[in-house]
Amino acid sequence: MHRALGLAVTLFVASPAIAQMSFQAETASSVEVAAAKVTALAGAFADAQYAWRPADGVRSVEEAFRHIAGTNYWMLTRMGCDIPEETGFTADYNTVVVFEGKSGREETEQVLAASFEHLKSCTLAITDAQLDAAMDLFGNPGTGRGYLMLTSTHLHEHLGQVVAYARSNGVVPPWSN
Repeated sequence: MHRALGLAVTLFVASPAIAQMSFQAETASSVEVAAAKVTALAGAFADAQYAWRPADGVRSVEEAFRHIAGTNYWMLTRMGCDIPEETGFTADYNTVVVFEGKSGREETEQVLAASFEHLKSCTLAITDAQLDAAMDLFGNPGTGRGYLMLTSTHLHEHLGQVVAYARSNGVVPPWSN
């Protein structure tokens, strides 16, 4: 009973602050949560485990982290976010595919961390007009708001993937200790 009452009081007190957050800020907050978990998990795998894959034709641990990093840069190009030239990524998705095929743990973790900063700053820079604009969501009609939500859910989908990879390799996600 006390726990439920405490939760209700917390929600009541926090509600005005939450209600004042923009959709962009809420999404950036979600990105920060996922970023902390993904980067912590990237550091928790042993070097040899980076090559592990659950089956032939499925991304390895390192390829999954590289996919997250590449798509963090690529996804919001469709909403006008520019990618820093020095990253090597462009609005052409093939640059993500090429990056996924490379290896090198140090580079993977560096690009991963930088990609989250990029995604967060781009998310916060999106205007309300961009959120309301009609967009094609990979063959489905939608809006910029839906696309930004898709970007966040894509990130969390792959967080789940790397958690499953971790558990399959005896790696305990650092935040669950």
